[in-house]
Amino acid sequence: MEELQKSIFEFFSQFGIPVFIDGYAKNSDQMPYITFNFSSPEFFDEMLMSARIWSRSSSFREVLNISDRIRNSISNLGAILKLDNDKGAVILYRESPFFQYQNSDEQIIKIGYLKMLIKSYQY
Repeated sequence: MEELQKSIFEFFSQFGIPVFIDGYAKNSDQMPYITFNFSSPEFFDEMLMSARIWSRSSSFREVLNISDRIRNSISNLGAILKLDNDKGAVILYRESPFFQYQNSDEQIIKIGYLKMLIKSYQY
């Protein structure tokens, strides 16, 4: 699971903003940032994964911009994430709907919810 978690972390890190596992955002003032959540799949299995884009803004422009960059990095055939231990790979797919607006307790906080599917190919 650590290898999978690391691969997903590296995937989201390419967008140049901090990335955290859900519940571990160190400083909510450090926005924008991405959080993600998943449960570890078994070998040759698939699972749903969610991610959230958090922004402190009066509009969703920044959230939508980051969401578009993530969407564009996942082709219709998926995005292949290799595991560092050379024990396999995972393919990340966009689910439908890929993006949804999510409410926040604070009006100035904007959240975009992303829905993805991970297929695990480990050996």
